[in-house]
Amino acid sequence: MWLFRELSLPHWAAHALRTGLAILSIAVGVAAIVATSVVANSVLASFERMVAATAGRADVQLTNGGLGVPETLAEEVRSVAGVLNVSPFVSGFVSFSADPGKTLSVYGFDVLGDDESMSRVPRAALHIPDEASFVTEPGAIILARSFAASEGYDIGARIEVMTPLGTRTLVVKGLVDDVGPVALFGGGVAVMDVASAQQVLGKSGRFDRIDIRLAPGADHAMVTAALLSVVRGRAKVHGLVAGESKARELLSSLRVVLALAGAIAAVVGFFIIYHTVEVSLAERRADLGVLVAVGVAPFTLVVWLLLEAVVLGTIASAIGIPLGIAIAKLSLSLFGGVTSAWVIAPPARLSIAPLTLVAAAALGVGTAVATMLIAAQRLLRQRAAPFLYTRATASAPSRRLPGEQAIGLGMLAVAATLLLLAPRTLPYGRLVAFILAVNCLILAGFGLISPAPALLIGRIGTKLADRGRGIATLVATCRLERH
Repeated sequence: MWLFRELSLPHWAAHALRTGLAILSIAVGVAAIVATSVVANSVLASFERMVAATAGRADVQLTNGGLGVPETLAEEVRSVAGVLNVSPFVSGFVSFSADPGKTLSVYGFDVLGDDESMSRVPRAALHIPDEASFVTEPGAIILARSFAASEGYDIGARIEVMTPLGTRTLVVKGLVDDVGPVALFGGGVAVMDVASAQQVLGKSGRFDRIDIRLAPGADHAMVTAALLSVVRGRAKVHGLVAGESKARELLSSLRVVLALAGAIAAVVGFFIIYHTVEVSLAERRADLGVLVAVGVAPFTLVVWLLLEAVVLGTIASAIGIPLGIAIAKLSLSLFGGVTSAWVIAPPARLSIAPLTLVAAAALGVGTAVATMLIAAQRLLRQRAAPFLYTRATASAPSRRLPGEQAIGLGMLAVAATLLLLAPRTLPYGRLVAFILAVNCLILAGFGLISPAPALLIGRIGTKLADRGRGIATLVATCRLERH
């Protein structure tokens, strides 16, 4: 602690810009990891909420991807022993003709026919003055009470919308409280009878899925086998968990892209921190030499330097975690729009797992400790005598060995070769590994050769300063201490 107080803090204060760069580098890596995990978990949670809310109490679902399920299957599966309730379901988006940027999510199911065994929307939440006209009139909808109030729609209001089949007129026939699937999109939901929804969304003759509730005590495996024999390849028979698995599959590529971005940020940050730490240690060679000469054990020096790294990593993590959460919050609307191209999902709410924050903080501190250990072991392996040279000589950053630059060039050459020889298509797992490997090779290669162009630029700057009258004097006067 004495070494930290007397040597580390004054050095950081004297080189505030470099210290800030090191902290910022770690913070960016931590923020990338936090934002990656929070965005992926939040979007996935929105899919899971959508599946659970729209399925009600279904035990089994019949689906067939974008092709839909033939509507004739609904009557066929009703006769299967052990089936208590069969509820067809369709969904989609329509946009307002007056404001195409505003959309309304349409859910179609047997609103009045579903009993409490399905319970998508409790009957007590429905307020329909004329149930007969709701079922028989084309385009009849039930609007969320909060949405109708905010938009000024009353019972009987007519709404012009754009649908896959052209412009249609929807008529408000009732209101529904914000419960179940109605609450998913902030109230921007219209509930329709399934037959009317098919016409509006252009899905005549097919459903998006059929939800099935089993009778109490029914054997799930036997009923599933009976359903398979009835379906005969016209749809997939699966449990509710499979719907969540679909959401996970849709997000897998997105999660991989985000994870690669986080990994690349961590690699870049590692090299920036490493160079910063190495220069910082080289500037304090004289101090290290004095400490070694007066008998300070190498172990004590290592502990001191590790304390520096832990403090830097902790400060950077404290900055990076809220930064990552802020980035994730700003990104959720964008990713929600991207994923909605595949499947309808409500706006994602921020979902932060404590384990994510712990892992990100561990990454920040671990990166700082690792870079400090690598830089310190190279310096402490040298003899103590050279440390006692004049500060002007000691403070000059050590030059890279030509061998390291050769390794960097070799990495870049390997990356270029892989890009040239890579096949046009690769299996998913190999593709991810290939992208990560090439990015790491490129970043590591540039990291190893970066001192060479930096040194070249410095030498050019020195030559220019020597040739230009007054430049060297100006630079020198900026370094003079004023008393």
